[in-house]
Amino acid sequence: MAKLKITTLLAVLGLIFMSSFIACGCNDDDDDDNDSDGRTDDDADDDSADDCRDVIDGFMDNCPDSADSDQLYEVVCEENEDPDCLLWCMDEFDDCQAVIHCYELDECLGADDDLNDDIDDDIDDDADDDVDDDVDDDVDDDDECNPGVYSGNQDTDGWGLVWNAIPAGCFYMGCSDGDDHCDPEENPSHAVNLSAFQMTQSEITQGQYTAVIGSNPSAFAGCSDCPVEMATWHNAAAFCAAIGGSLPTEAQWEYAARAGTTARFVCGDDPACLDGVAWYSDNAGAATHAVMQKTANAYGLFDMLGNVYEWLGDWYGADYYSVSPANNPQGPDSGTGRVMRGGSWVVGDYNLRVSQRVYGAPGGMGDNLGFRCVKGE
Repeated sequence: MAKLKITTLLAVLGLIFMSSFIACGCNDDDDDDNDSDGRTDDDADDDSADDCRDVIDGFMDNCPDSADSDQLYEVVCEENEDPDCLLWCMDEFDDCQAVIHCYELDECLGADDDLNDDIDDDIDDDADDDVDDDVDDDVDDDDECNPGVYSGNQDTDGWGLVWNAIPAGCFYMGCSDGDDHCDPEENPSHAVNLSAFQMTQSEITQGQYTAVIGSNPSAFAGCSDCPVEMATWHNAAAFCAAIGGSLPTEAQWEYAARAGTTARFVCGDDPACLDGVAWYSDNAGAATHAVMQKTANAYGLFDMLGNVYEWLGDWYGADYYSVSPANNPQGPDSGTGRVMRGGSWVVGDYNLRVSQRVYGAPGGMGDNLGFRCVKGE
């Protein structure tokens, strides 16, 4: 990225330098009263101003985010009798490309050398800053935001629940690269750093829930290894607390679900891969299924997509990704709905995209809604 920007900057400098001298009609015979074609200096100045506007307009076509071309024209080509106007231009347009433009056109129109040297220094500083920014970005991308590698470590607690050790790491949360189906609340994609934690290997089953709570609220009752459903958010939070854990944060859930991948379905970008990892409308037969029948992800977790949606600890905030802290985000401080993730046996592939966010009232329940738990390492 840095090499590309430097090359582009040098090319822009070279092209503008050449075109400005040609377009503005610069020559070394400034003391001559007439041009070689017999025109007066006033005629040449008028043409020079017109040519300068052409140069500016051409530059602005390629740099639409730079300074306004009419303002830049007025400063450089009409008010340039005052050498201070160039410094004003630099202050007014805090933009490396605009400064380059001011420099080249002003040199063409005859600014003094000291002023040009000052602007050269500013251009060099801006270019150095761009390189530094690119290096910082490369460091961030290549060295600082990497997911952890699963060690395979697991613990089994007194209830018989298996907890997978999820490593600390960084990932990009939100809309997956190349996913054209993201909802607005899935943006912006942003880097998140998470501390290590443990997560139950599967969704909490009816058998596990009954063993801890003493009852089974599920609509699909009679399947001890199927995920418990028809549990409210409060029921789910109470269960996790009873076994020494909590509901996952939204960031913990997506990090664990992605398990180091960046594809929109975790298993890949083609929805055809979902049959191997998830129970959903195409293969579930309108019912839940026993957990751990599909392929686990790279963190050894089963059914992160499909079977039942999973309650999470966070309040839902549609714009939360714009203000989310980078380290261990906990979600908004308040709200009206709690986040649910992962899709279920009811929905199609669109709803199994790993970045999709939905929510529900904490007192709500459904036969396609369950949960899993996390706890500190």
